[in-house]
Amino acid sequence: MAKKMPAKKKKAAKKPAKLKVPKTLSALAAQVFAECAFATARGMDEAMGTDTRKFFLNPDARDYWLRNHTISIPRALKKPGANWERDREGVLTMAIELGRVAIGYARVDATATPFVEVKQAHVELASKDIRDDTRCRAAAKMKAGGGPFCAIA
Repeated sequence: MAKKMPAKKKKAAKKPAKLKVPKTLSALAAQVFAECAFATARGMDEAMGTDTRKFFLNPDARDYWLRNHTISIPRALKKPGANWERDREGVLTMAIELGRVAIGYARVDATATPFVEVKQAHVELASKDIRDDTRCRAAAKMKAGGGPFCAIA
């Protein structure tokens, strides 16, 4: 009588590593976070241009940016060669661009509405666009400018 071969166990798919949000930010990370948030809001305001409608971040979009920047900013500050005083101008330029791009996506979805709602999908797309921006990639190679700060978690 032939022996039955034991069935092969299926390997469980690996779950993606969960990013750990720090409980507190250092004073420098909090400063960078605040400056980037204001610059992003400035970019959003600028992107609205002559559009008289109001815009707002919905809670999911806000939480996405809060969660991911709370992770990525301290990580960027710990990278070798990171220097906020030197990198500030390039990083804030990209933060302004992040706001502009997010509004651009939101305005496409809000063509017939009395307001512009910026949703999580819009900020995710904008974040990806900024990560892929040639200025961020070039700065990452030079370990200066927006480089490590462009890696939105």
